[in-house]
Amino acid sequence: MQRNCKKNTLMNKKLIVLFSLLISTAAHAGAPLWTIFPAPGSNPTQIVPENGTATVNYMVQNQSSKSKRLIIQPIPGIIQTTTCTLTPKGKIGSSCP
Repeated sequence: MQRNCKKNTLMNKKLIVLFSLLISTAAHAGAPLWTIFPAPGSNPTQIVPENGTATVNYMVQNQSSKSKRLIIQPIPGIIQTTTCTLTPKGKIGSSCP
């Protein structure tokens, strides 16, 4: 009897681990939190001389139901000119240039 109980306990633990892995994998999949695309009139593919500069503008749209504040991590030669604070999807301010 104890042997069956130990087997059942071990089997239950294995099933719990399996279901936990399946649930955590599904929880991470989903729609992107925001979309990024070139702003109207902006040319994202430019030839820039070695000592030259260029400006490329992008639009960012929030796809989340929560507010977001996006900041570019430092990249040599890239400057973020404006901060991007997004309101929840569908509200005024849910996109920024």
